[in-house]
Amino acid sequence: MMPMGRCLSDPICDSSRSIRRVHSFLAIVAYVAVLLAAAVMAFGASLGIVVSLLVAGFWRIAFAGQVRIRAIEVVLVVLILGVTMISAALESVHKDGRMNSKIATCETNLFQLAHSLLYYSTRKGQLPQAISNGPSGRPYHSWRILMLPTIEQPDIADAYNWEEPWDSPHNSDLVSAQIDVFQCPSDYSLFHERRPATTSYFAIVGPQTAWPLDRGLPLDEITDGREQTILLLEAAGLEVPWGKPQDLSFDEAVSILTSEPDDRVAHIGGVNAAFANGSVRFLPVPMNRKMAEALLTARGGERIDWSTFERDAQPQPGQRHRFQVTRYPLIAFAIVALWPFRWLLRKRPALAPGSSNRASEPGE
Repeated sequence: MMPMGRCLSDPICDSSRSIRRVHSFLAIVAYVAVLLAAAVMAFGASLGIVVSLLVAGFWRIAFAGQVRIRAIEVVLVVLILGVTMISAALESVHKDGRMNSKIATCETNLFQLAHSLLYYSTRKGQLPQAISNGPSGRPYHSWRILMLPTIEQPDIADAYNWEEPWDSPHNSDLVSAQIDVFQCPSDYSLFHERRPATTSYFAIVGPQTAWPLDRGLPLDEITDGREQTILLLEAAGLEVPWGKPQDLSFDEAVSILTSEPDDRVAHIGGVNAAFANGSVRFLPVPMNRKMAEALLTARGGERIDWSTFERDAQPQPGQRHRFQVTRYPLIAFAIVALWPFRWLLRKRPALAPGSSNRASEPGE
């Protein structure tokens, strides 16, 4: 066995120390990468990067004097973090830009549909009936068909046969056309090629809403205030053909607004809605049931103070908090952040001069 004092000048020992140093450095880089990934999953890109840097800095101080890292190794770690930070920031900006663009397009679609409905009301004295029934009582036509002339689809409107149901051989060919104004670009169901001609926007049908079952409602009967009464609500993933006489019931709309976001919510944090005055608002979900019902009823007697809307739209006690959505990433981050304690808890043996402390080097 080679005496320990001779190891300093022995090529084999030098090679062994170099290998251990490389292993230690690779372990540190791998840990920083995993820490950064866990932090971004738990806190998002911007906050996650800051938190991971703080944790990494803490452990660097904690291991000072135990793990010896050369300047070039520090530079490499900093470069890795820097490239990751820049990439995450650029991706976040790009993602936010795409998301905001889709929300804006969705709002524009609803604005156009709402003003088409108001134009119809100006000409006819009332909103259209949401669902028109045929002679047998079967639902024949949707209000969307009546909007075709004002959303630049006059050819389909002129060719549509009102004597036949929407899904007759003649009409089904017409309503198989994809019309962008009926679709939210964030609605994932649009990517299903089998259902290209679907809609993301629905009337809320019921006796207490702006869409009674048996007639079109005159706007002056909306006594709650047109600015606080929803005409159309966005709902994703339902895959309803735009020509089909199908909309949302009052309870279905309440469920969308008061439930934790699910597949019916296309945007992060909420849905778009068009109101009876022609305005479009982004509504945060989930909101409390009282607020949802006030927005959906036309003659309920409620008054909404928009200045306090954000506060009142918070979840009711008993509803799931958004923290639960990120619970598992937070647990994963906590495990990764505390993992180096196992290295600190290792007992350091007494060393002879010139020997290396292998037990203190992470990754071995």
